[in-house]
Amino acid sequence: MYKNFNKKIEGYLFSPIELFVTVSIIILLVFIVIENLSVSRMKAYDALALKGYDKIKLALYSNMSLPNPVRKFMIQNMVGPAPLPEPLEDVFLDEGVRLNYLIRIAEKSKRGQSKDLLRFEVTHKKGDRIYRYTEVRGILTEQVISKSSLE
Repeated sequence: MYKNFNKKIEGYLFSPIELFVTVSIIILLVFIVIENLSVSRMKAYDALALKGYDKIKLALYSNMSLPNPVRKFMIQNMVGPAPLPEPLEDVFLDEGVRLNYLIRIAEKSKRGQSKDLLRFEVTHKKGDRIYRYTEVRGILTEQVISKSSLE
């Protein structure tokens, strides 16, 4: 039965094995392209989240450099497309970008030490990274966390 499997069929240019190998290679290439497309899409979502992170950071620095900055505010669970509330109304979050929380407390205590806290976290609904900013009494920490490492 399989003796003639490698022989070319009359009227066709390829044997069944040649066709099988060709189709297998095409299927493999399709899977590779699909995987690369999903990785590229994930990177694009993370780039949008990073762009939102940078916009928020810039707006916060602008607010802090004003003569009378807003010293206390909290924002949580904002998902784009949407503008942020005051005092960051100039920042517009892109589609799918999520501001998990933003906390700003800046006040002088009675003992002379200031309570100075700024913390926020930005991600994309479909992305893999969380961008976190923490500043406590002038000590700054910026983190990039993979969501997959949290699971």
